[in-house]
Amino acid sequence: MCRQAAEAVMRAYRDGYTRQAVRLRLDAAYSGQEDLSALLKASLPLAKSFATKLWNGEYLRQVKTSLVDEDVTTLLYREAENALMDAAVLYLPSREVVTSPKFSNFFQSMGDRLVVVTNPENAAAGWRVENMGADFYDNSDVGLEICKVFAQQSYYYQLVPINNWQVTFFRAYPFPWELWIEDLNYNLVKLGQVQLVVGGAQAAHAWLLPAITHLLG
Repeated sequence: MCRQAAEAVMRAYRDGYTRQAVRLRLDAAYSGQEDLSALLKASLPLAKSFATKLWNGEYLRQVKTSLVDEDVTTLLYREAENALMDAAVLYLPSREVVTSPKFSNFFQSMGDRLVVVTNPENAAAGWRVENMGADFYDNSDVGLEICKVFAQQSYYYQLVPINNWQVTFFRAYPFPWELWIEDLNYNLVKLGQVQLVVGGAQAAHAWLLPAITHLLG
């Protein structure tokens, strides 16, 4: 998954997307719901593996990891031999962090270097890129700008329970958004796909989930 995500991000980067959003599937690392500290501890190796594999893992010096708030927002900075190949992965980023002046300045300072927000849905103050600022409440204007900046959802891997079936919602840039189901024989079967230019996960859900819900009854 981490290599697949990194490859999708780099394809998008080469197409000009320097700011991207990624959703890694975390339930294999941590199945709990409430303990964010446990989630971070269990899943941070996934985020670090993803950061390491950017740029195909080449010219890597180190990945610096630092907790940037009192919750679980973590910055993984991929330092390369060539500074142009540096990249920043902001993992479990809360609304307060991404709208702060400190990180606004940081995003600008990165210039054309890659910045990825990863799993903001699972943050302490979670938000979704596809909601276009609606999750930011009193700071919706700034939130909208953040969502616009990171609107390119290059990799998305989520397990969605529908009527007691486990449906996988998946996308890797530049390929279509897909829905898969695990049948009674534990085989994955594709239920549908849609190629979208805009709208991301929200638009893909709108296209695919009603038909899938009806099919699964």
